[in-house]
Amino acid sequence: MVATLVFVAASFWLGSRVEIGILDTGREVDFNTLGYVVGCFVNIAVLYRFLKADGKARATRRYSEWRYFGAKKVVNALTLCSWLLGALHLLFWARDLTRP
Repeated sequence: MVATLVFVAASFWLGSRVEIGILDTGREVDFNTLGYVVGCFVNIAVLYRFLKADGKARATRRYSEWRYFGAKKVVNALTLCSWLLGALHLLFWARDLTRP
C-alpha cells in the first residue's frame, strides 16, 4: 500500500513537470490524463491486490479486524473516492481537449 502511494505521488510530481505525450495538443491535458488513468485503472489493481492479501490473512484464522473501522470498509471508501477523482480528471481532460 505504501509503495502504491509513493508511485502515485511520484507520478503526479513528474506528470506536472514533464509532458507525457499521450495527446500532444499543446495544452495541459497530460496531468489530467495521468489523474484519470491512476484514478480509474491503477486503483482497480490496488483493490485486487488488497483483497487478495486480505483473503490470505483471513484464511489463517489469526486475523483481527481493526478496532474502529473495518479494513474492507476503508479500502472500499478509498476506492470510491479514487474513482470519483478519476472521473473528475476525465471531465477536465475532455474540457481541455474541446476548448477552442
